[in-house]
Amino acid sequence: MGSPLYAELLRAAARDAESDGPVATLFALPEIASLSLPGIRLMAAMHYCALDGTSPSLAAHLPSTGGDGNAEGAWAAARELFEKEPARAIALLRRTPQTNEVARALPLWAGLLELSALMHLPMRVFEIGSSAGLNLRLDRFRYVGLRWAWGDPASRVVLNNRTLSGRPRHLDAPLSLTERRGCDVRPLDPHDRDDCLELLSFVWADQTDRVTRLRAAIELARENPADVDSADAVTWIRDRVHPLGGSVCVLMHSVTMEHMSKEARAALETTIVACAQRSKRTAPFAWLRMEYGGTAYETRLATYPGGRDEMLATSDGHAQGLRWFNRR
Repeated sequence: MGSPLYAELLRAAARDAESDGPVATLFALPEIASLSLPGIRLMAAMHYCALDGTSPSLAAHLPSTGGDGNAEGAWAAARELFEKEPARAIALLRRTPQTNEVARALPLWAGLLELSALMHLPMRVFEIGSSAGLNLRLDRFRYVGLRWAWGDPASRVVLNNRTLSGRPRHLDAPLSLTERRGCDVRPLDPHDRDDCLELLSFVWADQTDRVTRLRAAIELARENPADVDSADAVTWIRDRVHPLGGSVCVLMHSVTMEHMSKEARAALETTIVACAQRSKRTAPFAWLRMEYGGTAYETRLATYPGGRDEMLATSDGHAQGLRWFNRR
């Protein structure tokens, strides 16, 4: 997915693990061995130490911190860090991966336009797996495609996702969000320096456009408040998400379910269906999500009452390589 630097670093980490180096020592620990997404965690731990200024030798080789992109030099610095500061490495590896990719806002925004054109109502938007809630501000972003654009030309965040075919529909539909709220088991605060560094650390260090975009979205979030509650999704939906007359109640999420156990996913889907069944014609409900569908990430929109579930687009996990489905 376009990170040659991380490809080389992860190959070096794998060789280190096979030769009983510090990576092998770290991942042999019981509290580390059972964690999911080991590659993402390892690279994020390394990246954080460059971003926070505590490892200048590592920062000298990571493009996100102005470095030269030399993989050999970066790995030598990272390996030394893991070997000499294992306690810090353990703490960083145990963090919950935060993949608040701002580019995923584009297919979600397109889903809101579909809803606006269909229902002609303002929206109350609720997001699970919100992380820092950056994409709760998706109506404040600028979206640009081939011969089309939407949003404030002066927006800090401009999305021009790579598109393979089609385009979003209903670009002239009004978009009114009267409420925006999210939840996460461990939400991050865009006003907190350490939380922002944590967010940035999970972006691949040679994808400087993503780093720049994330920094811009953090600044925009500071200027446009939105609440993100500390809660598990099932409990939060039961307590907070209720269809109300005169608006569309929208539950949305992106690349969230793959981080959940099979049992947790089943409980979540049951809870969402129960919420949808409380909808009425005058108090509709919509389920908007971008999740892996087996061969690609699918952006889908289900509307209630009725339960019509429509595919809007497919893409990769960063909402690039979009293929739009315009069948309505």
